[in-house]
Amino acid sequence: MGELISQELKEALELWGLKEELKVFITIDNGANIVKALEMNGWTRLQCFSHRLHLAIERSVKDAHVEHAIGKCKKIVSAFSYTWKRKREMANAQAELNLPRH
Repeated sequence: MGELISQELKEALELWGLKEELKVFITIDNGANIVKALEMNGWTRLQCFSHRLHLAIERSVKDAHVEHAIGKCKKIVSAFSYTWKRKREMANAQAELNLPRH
């Protein structure tokens, strides 16, 4: 698959009128086929920051401490979302404490 992508990338540059020798690098994810294609073309790759950030966030959410905190937050939200009595009690408490109503 890397071979096909390698050739298609070269053809795309040509089609768009871009000179291969003027490119500095290509931003990619870490897909093995893309990495192989760029290596075959001898091109420098730069990993996509937003993709790396997404992966970091995804991994952190799987952390046991974070999962626990998210679980607690979901329970709190559901406790006030599904009953009008608790919503009313929370609104009264917010009014007594001069807090914004949420």
